[in-house]
Amino acid sequence: MQLPDRMTDLLSMVRSGSITVKQAQDAQRSKALELNQSLHAAVCFHDSGDETYQGAFSGVALAHKDIFDMSGRAPGCGVNSGVDAPQTVPAEVLNLLRQQGAMHMASLVMAPCAAGATAQNPHFAACVNPLDSLAAVGGSSSGSAVAVASGMSYASLGSDTSGSVRIPAASCGILGLKTTLGLVSTQGCMPLAPSLDTIGVLARYAEDAQCVLQAVLTEGARSQLVEVNPQQLRLKAWFPPDLDPEVACVMLQALDEFGVEFHINHLHGFNDLSEWANQVLCKEVSQTFSKALQNAIAEPGVRSLAKFGTSVSEQAYQDAMHQRQKRCAAFLLQNLADADLLIFPALQVPLPDWREVEIGASSFCKPKFLGMFYYMGFLNYLGLPCLSLPAGRDRGGRPVAVQVLGRPLMDMALLEWAKSLESVWGKWSQRFSIH
Repeated sequence: MQLPDRMTDLLSMVRSGSITVKQAQDAQRSKALELNQSLHAAVCFHDSGDETYQGAFSGVALAHKDIFDMSGRAPGCGVNSGVDAPQTVPAEVLNLLRQQGAMHMASLVMAPCAAGATAQNPHFAACVNPLDSLAAVGGSSSGSAVAVASGMSYASLGSDTSGSVRIPAASCGILGLKTTLGLVSTQGCMPLAPSLDTIGVLARYAEDAQCVLQAVLTEGARSQLVEVNPQQLRLKAWFPPDLDPEVACVMLQALDEFGVEFHINHLHGFNDLSEWANQVLCKEVSQTFSKALQNAIAEPGVRSLAKFGTSVSEQAYQDAMHQRQKRCAAFLLQNLADADLLIFPALQVPLPDWREVEIGASSFCKPKFLGMFYYMGFLNYLGLPCLSLPAGRDRGGRPVAVQVLGRPLMDMALLEWAKSLESVWGKWSQRFSIH
């Protein structure tokens, strides 16, 4: 059967009785299995057996980053294919989705231990960008971005500690939401840097992302969300002086479509916030993986981060943590006193070839590699919600994305604003069709 582009349309078909839950699940699984043969996004597919699926998500089969505990299975976290663990219970986000009828169809490839800004992973076949097989795929939620962009899955849960949802989303021309720190439970998700870790959602359509976000929130978390009229949001844009001119040109055209006329060239606190974010990230990685580091079995990405972490003094780390709330308040006052949303680039450079950001490759280009995540980490330190979304194409036809930063708990409002753009732009997939 021909599946609809949108998850919400599939749900409507199931509810109307035009397709059964089983037929919908089987169609999604068959499509994902076929696409995965060439894209290598999945670690494994899960057998649902004779389980029944009842709830708002009945008929939907989703694939998620292989970083979440499942019933009887510990995740592989980009290092292996997962292991049987009879005592393991599902991560809270997976449990909430399952309670509402969603099938967990597959676990997806990721950068080892979530410590990588690209899809580079020696343990699995390389993820292929469905928009351009030579283009890089961002990390660490690389399989999630490939699966969503290709149509293997309508949406996917990933984790974002320093851009790990937003970078892959930007590289594959889809939406990637980093949620407000603490809004979505990280119980049952492998920690990288616990003070920065957030669960995020990748999707092709804003309304699909809204549905998934709504599903993984507790009632208490839902009640905290800030509701706004997207038409009344005040917008401003940050054009960093070190932004690649080609990216700046695409971004400028997109801002014209957004109706954004207020541009700034200086973002107060960016450099310091990026440094504090890096200190916290690297210090906590060195703590999280201390045993693996001591036993010399840590993954290269972990070792690289932890190496800097050992040079961060305990005093510097504690200061970064104690001053965090005050610094966030100052950032909002200095940069968002006259706006509700701040729009700025996702990647500093046009999306590179994958060989140019493959560490150890002869064609490795350090500036392009750093440009994949340069504008990312400071937001995890601030704990603010941020949405990566496609803004256009570069001269080579590859996606150029922007980030949209909101105030605390404006997660759903960001998606509502993106949904209002879909009516202006038409389908996101028309800009980045893989067919």
